[in-house]
Amino acid sequence: MRASSLLGLAALIALVALPTAYLLSLQTISNTARIPEVADLAFSVDTIDWGIMYPGQSYSKAFRAWNTGNVQVTLNVTASNWNPPTIASYLTLMSNATGTSLSPGQACGIGLVLVVAANAPPMNFTFDISVA
Repeated sequence: MRASSLLGLAALIALVALPTAYLLSLQTISNTARIPEVADLAFSVDTIDWGIMYPGQSYSKAFRAWNTGNVQVTLNVTASNWNPPTIASYLTLMSNATGTSLSPGQACGIGLVLVVAANAPPMNFTFDISVA
């Protein structure tokens, strides 16, 4: 055998004898992901029926709220979408929960008081309560 053939054969044997890991180049795959901040609340009620209301009186309702998100939330209770819009000037909504902070998984009671002005005219009405 010629010397060059022997060298080639020796190189081939050395290559075959190397562990497979040396034959493969290491490939790195970069990964990215994100877990978003989710501020989400669940409530013990879907609707509130205030019933028949009289001028000059106040009415109370209560329900529970749970922070089902993954970040702390500070509650703000507001009324909107008054129908008819004129009723808003005769009603005042108050809540004990405005400013309350809820950690993820934490719950609290939300108390509402709706005050009807003494000069409120007779009418049927609807409105939305938002808790954010």
